[in-house]
Amino acid sequence: MRVSTAGMFQRNIELLQSQQSRDNAALERLATNQRINRPSDDPQGAARVIELTQAQVRSEQYASSRTAATSALMLQESALADLTDTLHSARSLLVQAGSGTLDSATVAGLGEQLSVLVDRIEDTLRTRDADGNYLFSGQQGTADPLGDGANAEPRSYRIDDGLTIDGPVNRDQLMSPAGEDGPDLVEWLREVADGLLAGDVDVISDTALADLDAGLDNVLGIRALGGSRLNQLERLDELSSDRDVSRQDEISGLRDVDYAQALSEAAMTSLALEVAMRSIAQSQQLSMFDLLNG
Repeated sequence: MRVSTAGMFQRNIELLQSQQSRDNAALERLATNQRINRPSDDPQGAARVIELTQAQVRSEQYASSRTAATSALMLQESALADLTDTLHSARSLLVQAGSGTLDSATVAGLGEQLSVLVDRIEDTLRTRDADGNYLFSGQQGTADPLGDGANAEPRSYRIDDGLTIDGPVNRDQLMSPAGEDGPDLVEWLREVADGLLAGDVDVISDTALADLDAGLDNVLGIRALGGSRLNQLERLDELSSDRDVSRQDEISGLRDVDYAQALSEAAMTSLALEVAMRSIAQSQQLSMFDLLNG
């Protein structure tokens, strides 16, 4: 009888603990409004939630990178729009200076105007971003674009899984469209301005306008490419936003509980726990009575 009573007592304890565990789990789901509070609640569901959450974190990082790339490319477009206007003005001055009908004083005056335009071009090349880095120095943002060491590759931005995009071009890509075989536009214009200031129209070579037009075409091409990249970033932002919503909906479907259902389950488990406790108490009283009268 003592062994039987002890065994019954142990089974009752295990039953009570099991029911208490179910009740605690139901109350926790109700309190947290989450169906999965630990991996053991739903191993497969928990693994999927982790996978989706990690993807969401990556998506936020990519969104931040796209914002930075968009800001940089928009700043480039603003700077290059100004540069385009400046180069058009420089071209007009070259046409006037090369007409062959001007006296030296007038030529010097055109040289002074051209020198001001070259100053403006240099200011454009020294455009800085919101972080204070030079926009046209590539990955070496602290290097002066007009000095040595400013020819680093353009900064790249990781904007999605397996996808990167280049930011603003560097100084050489902007000012030396023909590479080492052609003139550096800003240096060449400075030399022309200095020559005109001295009254020397011979600094304007036969290919001067062609070289300047090539530089203008290069700037316009860079602007077009930048606009294409901005469109790509905008489309990707929209796509990513849709994916984020879908991903969050799936996370909610896996993790969140139906509050009414959770409330009902909590009430049922609490009732079941109370019934079990009463049943065990009655069982123990009967066992004690049997023992005393055995």
